[in-house]
Amino acid sequence: MPSTRTLGSLGLFILTACDLGQSRTIITSAQVSSVAAVATNTDADLMFMGTAGGQIAQADPSTGVVHSTSWLWGGASSAMVAVTPDGQDSARVWSLHADGWVVNWADGPVLTDFFAPPPFAGVERTLCDLDHAQDGDFYVSTVEDGQAQLWRRDGGTNVWMSSIISGDACPRIAHDLYHDELYVLRGDGFTFEHRNADSLALQSWEILDADGGAIADVDVFGNAAVGAGTSSAPNLPGGGQGPAFNMAWSFDPATGNTVSAKIISMAAPAAVHITVNANTGNGEMLIGSPVGNPTVRGVQLLVP
Repeated sequence: MPSTRTLGSLGLFILTACDLGQSRTIITSAQVSSVAAVATNTDADLMFMGTAGGQIAQADPSTGVVHSTSWLWGGASSAMVAVTPDGQDSARVWSLHADGWVVNWADGPVLTDFFAPPPFAGVERTLCDLDHAQDGDFYVSTVEDGQAQLWRRDGGTNVWMSSIISGDACPRIAHDLYHDELYVLRGDGFTFEHRNADSLALQSWEILDADGGAIADVDVFGNAAVGAGTSSAPNLPGGGQGPAFNMAWSFDPATGNTVSAKIISMAAPAAVHITVNANTGNGEMLIGSPVGNPTVRGVQLLVP
């Protein structure tokens, strides 16, 4: 029986605070050498990570111990693009692959369901991100022949619809399970759109302050929004440039205002996810990167 019992408690944690805190390394095992996508299930007791080679690994989100790994059909076509919690089943997650297939995973990791990508009649397509809602709606972002798009697959009819997103780079999706609100980070890395979760119509947009740089990915839950990316290289007095930094940020999703920012010592981030440590009850921000090992970090997000 699908369960969403964690959503209420996680929402209460999120509503308490959203300051970024101490960073800690999660994965130290060579079993997972790169993490292009990362998410937990809504019960927050399973963490699933995807690699560019199509591998999916299951780990304990509080300790980082890798329990098991699995593969799809292998090769570049099955490369993991994004992972998101199943909004209707608290024990599962969904993954998006470079060939467009959307796959459902349960404890194991075991493949339990899948469906085909949005319809496409063009010449060139890039799959970018996905998210899932409690009503069964799926959201997928793509770049179609150089034009960014947002897709919605109706949870009842399974019919796809789409809306244009400004730009020609991959948008990132952040669907808030707690409030059923839909947000999109444009491919420019700082324009944050609030869209209607049913019609996909643009409702408002804000500019997120990424310290002059760009945000790679965002996630939203309750009144907390987080992102990770790279700052700009500042100009130094007398000429020259200082170093750019890999950063984690928290924002107010209603205004786009920065609440907290931290430098993180890891390779350039590629994916973020808000979760709660099932053992401690502390909120965390999981950050994945496709380069280096270890590549997934938990940043304390909330104080219960």
